[in-house]
Amino acid sequence: MKRRGLNAALQEPPDIVVEIGNERIAIACKKLYSEKHVQNVLSEAVAQIEPTFDVGVVAINIDELVPPRAILTALDYGAMSRRISALNTRFINKHERHLRKYLASGRVVCALVSTRCLVDVSTASVRLSNARQSTVWTIPGLPPEKDRALRVLYEGLMT
Repeated sequence: MKRRGLNAALQEPPDIVVEIGNERIAIACKKLYSEKHVQNVLSEAVAQIEPTFDVGVVAINIDELVPPRAILTALDYGAMSRRISALNTRFINKHERHLRKYLASGRVVCALVSTRCLVDVSTASVRLSNARQSTVWTIPGLPPEKDRALRVLYEGLMT
């Protein structure tokens, strides 16, 4: 984040704090090992954010939900990106009810779902890649100050 120009620092709790203008955005980072207790993990993340911060993000790593020793296949890098993005989207769709519960209350402004996996890109000169794709999911209707802070964070992360 710092290399991308964001004023970020490690802080417990939550895990990371990013300062954007007058806003302090708390990012609670969670790694899922199964899909059994997603709601509990989200609740724990929100509890790390809620007492101190007005703007929160839940960053969810779902690497462990990719089958062990699985290698995704893709024709090119674009297809690779779409395949991993589809894994993130499938997770979001499956758990939308829980995500929406916390986002609708305004306690968090978005979920950042991230997956890293091994991919065989058949047209690449080096076929095996350790690739990561992140998906930012939010709902419309954020207050203007939270929306602005989220947009600055998003642009900083994605550019």
